Amino acid sequence: MWGFTVLMTTILEAYGSLFSRNFHIPLIGRDNWLAFTEDFFATAVLVSLVVFTFIRIKNAPSRKERESRFTAVIWGSVAVLFMISW
Repeated sequence: MWGFTVLMTTILEAYGSLFSRNFHIPLIGRDNWLAFTEDFFATAVLVSLVVFTFIRIKNAPSRKERESRFTAVIWGSVAVLFMISW
């Protein structure tokens, strides 16, 4: 959750730069720590999505031969994780 919350500043900056070439978030937009934090969280979110995808495939109910209502949706969940990371 925090990763997506922090990355909203990136989206805000990108949207603002559509209208003004020199757009920045007031008070914090030109600080290097904000750029580092955005890059760190982007990398951390991407890595966590990849790890979660592998865990989901490894622990799929169909592979463990057990009944579950989620047996048929393994590739659907992987597709959702891919779309989040895109």
